[in-house]
Amino acid sequence: MTAAVPADQEKPSDIDNKPTPLDPEADADEALKAICQFVLSDLPVDSPACEKWHGLNAYIEELCGYSIERLSREPDDLSSACIRLRNELEDVACGNYRALIESFECAGAVRDGVADVRSRLDSLIDSLPKLADATRRFSAGVTDKQLERESRLRAITEHRAVADIVEMPRLMTTLISAELYDEALELRECAVKLYAMHSDELLIRHVCEEMDVLTQQMVLQLLVLLRNPIQLPMCLRIVGFLRRLDVFAEYRLRMVFLHCRGEWMRIGMETSTASTRQAELVTLSDNMRSMMFEIITQYRAVFNDDFEGSFERNEDESTTRTGRSYSHSSAILSDWTSASVTEYLNKLSDGIKDVKDGAALNTILQQAMYCGQSLGRVGADFRAALPPIFEDAVVKIYCSHLNAALRQFEMMIEDNRWAPVGSSALRKERGQGGAGQQKSREAGSNQSGDLSTNQFDPPLAILDSPPLAVFLNGILAALNDLRLCAPISLGPRLGRVLQETLVNAGEFMAAIGGPGGAFLKRSDRPHYIAMASSLRNLCTPHATQCLEYCMNTSGMVDVDAIQDALTKIFGDTLPSGSSSNPDSGVEGGFETPADQTDRGSSPTQHQASPLPNSPEENGFINESGKSESESNLIL
Repeated sequence: MTAAVPADQEKPSDIDNKPTPLDPEADADEALKAICQFVLSDLPVDSPACEKWHGLNAYIEELCGYSIERLSREPDDLSSACIRLRNELEDVACGNYRALIESFECAGAVRDGVADVRSRLDSLIDSLPKLADATRRFSAGVTDKQLERESRLRAITEHRAVADIVEMPRLMTTLISAELYDEALELRECAVKLYAMHSDELLIRHVCEEMDVLTQQMVLQLLVLLRNPIQLPMCLRIVGFLRRLDVFAEYRLRMVFLHCRGEWMRIGMETSTASTRQAELVTLSDNMRSMMFEIITQYRAVFNDDFEGSFERNEDESTTRTGRSYSHSSAILSDWTSASVTEYLNKLSDGIKDVKDGAALNTILQQAMYCGQSLGRVGADFRAALPPIFEDAVVKIYCSHLNAALRQFEMMIEDNRWAPVGSSALRKERGQGGAGQQKSREAGSNQSGDLSTNQFDPPLAILDSPPLAVFLNGILAALNDLRLCAPISLGPRLGRVLQETLVNAGEFMAAIGGPGGAFLKRSDRPHYIAMASSLRNLCTPHATQCLEYCMNTSGMVDVDAIQDALTKIFGDTLPSGSSSNPDSGVEGGFETPADQTDRGSSPTQHQASPLPNSPEENGFINESGKSESESNLIL
């Protein structure tokens, strides 16, 4: 027998297989749905769902209550009812044919109208933002138009005052053209006040803008006036106008004043009708002296020299600091003066390069020195800067004379006959004339108590050698040009040039005649040796002595070095004494310096030489301290 199992120990499978309790309402609904599906299963596929059949559920419930007989007759009843309803529908359709067509057309029209309304509503919705923007713009435009209308109404009401305001730029233009600057400034101040009170008015702003443009034109016109030759009262007026216009800071105004006046001076200095370079440079110095003196005087009268710690214009810190550093009138004037003097010296330096005459150079120097002396009264003395500028010009002129003398000497040496000029009788006659001339000079010298200038007379023995006499004439001509303006600092340099010229002359003679005249005829050799001796013993000492006197410096040229160089060039054939004509009757064909002194000098063969004690000024030998004793030999 099998033991009984407790109730709480039943198997799970037994519990799952227990029947679920029945729900009458749910079962009825399920049964109703099943019947509906069965009934509608024979309908076409495109038939509506059972949920859309009106009264279907009630009919199914009614069928469930029928008897079997009634249910068997129900299909026939339904067929008869269907035929009857179809017939009735056909009768209704035939009887109401027009109404059905009209209703169909009306339904289509309604459908189309609804679609059109829907599309129009969509476009209206899309255009609503644009409409809102247009509305806002219109509102703003209405406000502006209203303000414009009010402005025009007010303009019509105040037409006379508006007309006066509109005429302000034209009136200021007329005043500026007529140079009525006081009235123009008053009109500008009136415009500034109007702008301060009615800055929001468009008309006032436009008028003030035009007035600003006209103000700039007036400033330019005033600056153009400063570039013209005007006097101090006009300068004061112009600076006063510029200060009232308040367009420049104080330091800037001073710089602009000097710049404009400097332009006037520059144009005046560049405008010259002179036909020569000398006249042009003299005119340049005259214009520089007068114009610069006038500008400095005007500046000091217009502006004071006190340091100004503040300015009328309110500028940023950096600009104010810069303005204060330049506001000192003397500093600004000093900078401008230095620049102007530098420009003048540059023009002078460029101009004297074309000057080839010592007298012209001396005239230019004197005018420049006078210009510097005159400007020294206003603190612009530049005379100390002139010697370096004139040194090159002096050396150029000096070298050109020496080169010309050397070329002439070389040309005459090539064509020289190597024969003495004149006779012993002529030299005797010259000696007698020279003795009388010497006595007259000694008498004049005793009366004046000065040093005799006999030492600067050229040795007459050189006249026996025409090439050498012409050569010495050229050297003395160079010294005559040099003594007009001789920079003291050029002494050693001029001495070297003279030394090179003398040595070059000896070298050319040696190249023509050879050592001791070996390249010449035997009869020409004594004359060649005599000329070489005169070059070494007479021409060299006399030329160096005259140069040292012109420069007012002794020992500037080493005569012994030149003579030694000439001795090396000519060889040992030269005697130690001064040369003379071989036919003069002196022993050995030469005469001693004592014989030469006894002969004297012809009054027609020399000029007076300058005094030994000539004063100096600013690095130049003063011409007024020299007499006319530096001599030229006259052939």
